[in-house]
Amino acid sequence: MNDNKIVNFIGKFGGMIIGVLIGLIIFNFSFLYEFFRFLLVVGICAWLGNYFQKNKSIVKDFLKNLIEKM
Repeated sequence: MNDNKIVNFIGKFGGMIIGVLIGLIIFNFSFLYEFFRFLLVVGICAWLGNYFQKNKSIVKDFLKNLIEKM
């Protein structure tokens, strides 16, 4: 019965455990931390560029209203 609880716990929180272990490895190796930070920034910029390209009118209206409020 204890084995079943352990399997259920790992099945439920396995991704979180792996994420914590990867996070600890990244913080221990500063080169990897800088690399993943670089990848995160590039990924966010790529996502924003894609969003702006597909929603030009929405972004244009939002920026126009923001500038008018200033």
